[in-house]
Amino acid sequence: MTNTITDTGRDGRHEALRERLVQALQDFVPDAAVHALAEATATWAETCIRVTYRETEVDEDAADAAAYDRVVARLAGGETELVPWQVHKRISAGESPVRVWREQRGLTQTELAARAGLNQGDISNIESGKRGAQFTTMVKIARALDIDLDDLAPPNDQD
Repeated sequence: MTNTITDTGRDGRHEALRERLVQALQDFVPDAAVHALAEATATWAETCIRVTYRETEVDEDAADAAAYDRVVARLAGGETELVPWQVHKRISAGESPVRVWREQRGLTQTELAARAGLNQGDISNIESGKRGAQFTTMVKIARALDIDLDDLAPPNDQD
């Protein structure tokens, strides 16, 4: 994560904050102390921002490490395939999960239909959205594609 605070601790935000503090403090603090108090307050605020950025970076690093560990555990547990990025991207964009997975497997509609015990027209109608599929049909398709039934579900925002 990159932030706009420079290594020297001075940037436009710091100076703008210090100037706003000077304006706000002028009515309440003796003139001799206004600039020193404004500088100290701006430095304190900047330190809080830096600590927050560092905590966020640590949290993000921990989340990345945990995600990596989960993938390694899945692979160690015998899972041999993770969802390829292209498949995820296409399904998230609204394409038919059946079509995307069929093409990922290098199958034609006719080949998938034969593996699933269906006819090619059923596959075509499901992929085009002309007809919804019964649960048992989706189970057959998932088995024919060698994927989990969950992989054929549309993204959450398309339910």
